[in-house]
Amino acid sequence: MCKLISATFLRLKKSALFYVFILGLIVSGCCMGLSVSTENAEVPLDGILFQFLPLIGVILAVFISLFIGTEYSDGTIRNKLVVGHSRSAVYFSNLIVCSCVAIIFSLAYIMPVAIIGIIKGGVFVSGLSAICFYVICALLIAISNTSLMLLIAVSINNKAYSAVICVILAIATLFCASTINQRLSEPEMYDSYVGVNEFGVPTAVEKMPNPKYVDGTNRQVLEFLNDALPSGQAIQLAGKFDSEEAANGNSFQYPLNWVEYAIAFSAILTVIGLATFKKKDIK
Repeated sequence: MCKLISATFLRLKKSALFYVFILGLIVSGCCMGLSVSTENAEVPLDGILFQFLPLIGVILAVFISLFIGTEYSDGTIRNKLVVGHSRSAVYFSNLIVCSCVAIIFSLAYIMPVAIIGIIKGGVFVSGLSAICFYVICALLIAISNTSLMLLIAVSINNKAYSAVICVILAIATLFCASTINQRLSEPEMYDSYVGVNEFGVPTAVEKMPNPKYVDGTNRQVLEFLNDALPSGQAIQLAGKFDSEEAANGNSFQYPLNWVEYAIAFSAILTVIGLATFKKKDIK
C-alpha cells in the first residue's frame, strides 16, 4: 500500500485544483488575520480562527469528487487493480491521501490567521490548551467530511455526477445543521419587556413561553445530531466564541463527545465505503 500512497501523492502534487484551494484558503486566512485591529484593546483571535469550517465540507466535496473521479475516467483505479493491488489497499490509500489534503486545507487557513493575528497584537483568550484542543476538533471535522465525500466519490464512476452529488450533499448537510442549531438556540422563555398600548400607556409584559422552543425527546435527538454530524460541529465551532462570555474565556469546556462522534462517524463511513467499493463493478 505504500507504493499506492506514494503514487497518489505524486498525482496530488500535479493537481492544479489542489494548489488553487490552498492558495484561496491562505489568502482568506491572511485577510482575516489582517482584519485584526488593536486600536482600543487586545483583540481575541479565537472568534476568527475557525470561520472556514462550515465551508470545508463544500471545498472537500469539490476536490475529492474531481480527484477520485479523474482516477475513474483515466482508468487509474482499474490499472491499480489489474497489477495486483487489493481493493482495500486502493481505498485506504485514497482515504489517507484525501485525509492529508483535508488537514493541509485546514492548516492553510488556520496558520495565517494565527501568525498574522498575533503579529498584529491579537491574543487567544481561551488559552493555548483550549485552542490546541479545538484545532484537533477542526481537523477531525475535516477528516469526517473526507470519509463522507470519498464514500460518494468511489460509488459513482462519472466525475461530473460525482461532483454534483457531493456538492449538493455538502450544502444539504450544512443547511440541516444550520436549521438544527437555530432551533436549539431558541430561548425557552421570552424576556419580559415594557410595551406601549394603543392609548400610549406603558404596559409591563411578563415572561412568556416561546412556542418555537424544542424540549423533551425532540431536543435530545436534535442535540445528538448537532454534535454527531460534522456540519453541526463545524457550525458550533465557528460560532463558539461569538458570545462575550466565551470571548473572555469564561465558558470554555472540552466537548470530548465531538472527538468521539467524529472518530465514530469516520469509522462507520469508511466501513460502508470499503464494502461498497469491494462490490462495485469497475469497467
